[in-house]
Amino acid sequence: MSAVGNWLKGFPEPSLYRLARINLAATSSAHIILTLSYGMHDRHIGALNKMIVGLLLARHKARRRNDSMAEARIESKLQDLHVAINAVTGTEINHADLNLACQAVKRMPAM
Repeated sequence: MSAVGNWLKGFPEPSLYRLARINLAATSSAHIILTLSYGMHDRHIGALNKMIVGLLLARHKARRRNDSMAEARIESKLQDLHVAINAVTGTEINHADLNLACQAVKRMPAM
């Protein structure tokens, strides 16, 4: 397992339970609310949130610089993180969904 996977395995049971709840809500906006609220009171979830936000910001900056190599490396790290979260929470991995991991919101067309 990856280093991040080993780190996640070291989370206490209540944090892993919260992480599983967040992961189960990942198909709706509820996972954002759960993530933020759990992160305010659970230092383990808060640290994971900080890591994910840092990766998302780095990917956004790489995209703006047209640095496709950096963007691909960051996307790979995000996908590895998703796989590790699925492993520690016991969620089945749908490999087709990995390409959608943490994708940016598409801009609405101008009216």
